[in-house]
Amino acid sequence: MAALTRCYSLPQNVNKVADFTFYRLQNIPKTQGQCQSSKHFVTLSRVKPKKYQLFFRAPVRNFRSKQPTIISESRKPGLLSQILKPLGFTVLVGSTSFASLLFILHEKTRNPEYYFKTHREEYLQFLRVVIGIIGMNCAVLILWRVPQLHSFMSKYFTCANGQPVISMLLSSFSHSNGIHLLMNMYVFWTFSGPLFNTVRQTEVFSWLYINGAIVSSLTSLMLKAVRFSAIPSVGASGAILTCIACVCYAFPKATLGFPIISDLTGFYFTAETGLKGIILLDVCGIIFRWNMLDHAGHLGGVLFGLWYMHYGRHQINKLVQKYHRLQSGGKKK
Repeated sequence: MAALTRCYSLPQNVNKVADFTFYRLQNIPKTQGQCQSSKHFVTLSRVKPKKYQLFFRAPVRNFRSKQPTIISESRKPGLLSQILKPLGFTVLVGSTSFASLLFILHEKTRNPEYYFKTHREEYLQFLRVVIGIIGMNCAVLILWRVPQLHSFMSKYFTCANGQPVISMLLSSFSHSNGIHLLMNMYVFWTFSGPLFNTVRQTEVFSWLYINGAIVSSLTSLMLKAVRFSAIPSVGASGAILTCIACVCYAFPKATLGFPIISDLTGFYFTAETGLKGIILLDVCGIIFRWNMLDHAGHLGGVLFGLWYMHYGRHQINKLVQKYHRLQSGGKKK
């Protein structure tokens, strides 16, 4: 890291280190003469191209006595702004995708060929989307292995406050390592069959997966903002738990188990019990501040899936039918 040390005079109202939060370089006039004549010194450290960090250095005899202390590169956003921006993105994507889903379902069901489409053809289309999602997750993991892309990936494929809002979606295709990816994709593939029997339409599944990922990122960011946490999150578990919640809600008496462990120990449980266990685990993780998993994101994904099964899917069917009546010329006689 190349460091550029220059001398600047600070405004007179700045007397303490705590008062020096942020000043744009153009607002700090350059001191005339030698640096020793200035009361305070500011080190300009060039970390990335066209991006600088300000270091405040108290007056000392020479520059070798102490290391500079980082104060701020820019104003830290407040709690409200950290929540409103992700919330606005969630509402925008959710409303836009919901309107698009209604239009697609209307056009799809209005086409006579839709009723002659076999269950197998619909399932094959669903599987192509599932395989495509798995492929994108694998591709993103490969991109993480390219050193030149590490800065780009850290900015757009991790979920943390201060990142671009598009990272709320892209981070759900990003994983920390191969084991993390393998576990998530194995669970996703295992539940893909029952999930198709639950949603029955590929378009609904795509809408559910994307919005489940964004809602899980929203709940994660909200908790991070409240706790002033800067720990980034990655992984598809929020979107996958949305799908798992839908399956457990639709088939509460289905038998579930852990791979290998259940075969060896005979320990199995119902889908309803498993769903309650997931919710309890995430609630405890939030209360006791367990940091191994993003429990807020997991809980947000589960709650979104339960909302869809209990309320959302019925509203989609009602709105599609209403759209049919409007397109056909009004109320039926």
